[in-house]
Parts: sequence; C-alpha cells; structure tokens
Amino acid sequence: MHIKFVAAWAIAVALVVSLIGCSATKYKGRFYDGPELPKSKVATVVGDNLGRFFNNQSVYVCKVDDNKVEMSSDNSIDILPGEHKLLLLYDGGNIHTAVELTFTVEEGHKYLVSFDKKGVMETNFAKQFTLWVVDSATEQHVKDVRSSSLKSQYSCF
Repeated sequence: MHIKFVAAWAIAVALVVSLIGCSATKYKGRFYDGPELPKSKVATVVGDNLGRFFNNQSVYVCKVDDNKVEMSSDNSIDILPGEHKLLLLYDGGNIHTAVELTFTVEEGHKYLVSFDKKGVMETNFAKQFTLWVVDSATEQHVKDVRSSSLKSQYSCF
C-alpha cells in the first residue's frame, strides 16, 4: 500500500515538473534567437494600456507564431520583419479575452495594438471585441490585419 502511494506521488510530481517546463517562456522582450539586434533591424509591437493604477486595462502579446513570449517591462516585444500571428490578451480587470491578429511588420517600425478606451466598458466581450494596430512611423492603421474569433484567456498559457 505504501509503495503504491509513493509511486503515485512520484508520478504526480513528475507531471507537475513537466508541465512547468512546458510553460516556460523562451522569449522575453523579443521573438528571435541570437544576439540582440538594433531597433532599426526589428519591429517593435507595444500593447496599449490606460495607465491607471486601479482598473487599468491593457493589451499584452502572449504568443508570437504559436510560441509563448513575455513582453519587456515597457509592455513591448521586438520581432523580426515579416508576417506574424500574435495572440493578444486584453486584460480589463474583470474582463479577460484573447484574440489572434496576423499582420506584416517592417524593420524599424513600432506598432501599437490598441482598443476603444472610451467604449470599452460598454462592449459585450462575449460577442465582439475590437483591437487595431497603428504603425507609429506613419500614424496610420495597419491594413490587411486578419483576426481570429475570440479565444479563451487560457490560450495564453
């Protein structure tokens, strides 16, 4: 009886350790391997936020091309030029939802993923949620952005 308990406990510990290992983030602040590149050679994606201490609302990039990432302290991530699929998490206090946006980024450009800050509390997030991408270099909305249907916030983990 004691051996079965120890074996079950060992299996449980091994499972937890393997799950922790699977959820580890390889990329922090950037989504590319090798040495850090100058900002002129990468694109920077920034998640917008209201910047309030209480009831803050923010957008976070949690995956790039299906790879878990962690944004830098300024809520940004550097990626190589080209087309990328970003899984974004909207954190609105009591409201959390995720959506994938696919778009092309250019080197040296900074992209702000934003949302309607005025109407955010009136939106029914179960049915719709609007994010858009602005190229800070041109101050224009990025065209040809493809989006998925809304996903669970747990898609980020």
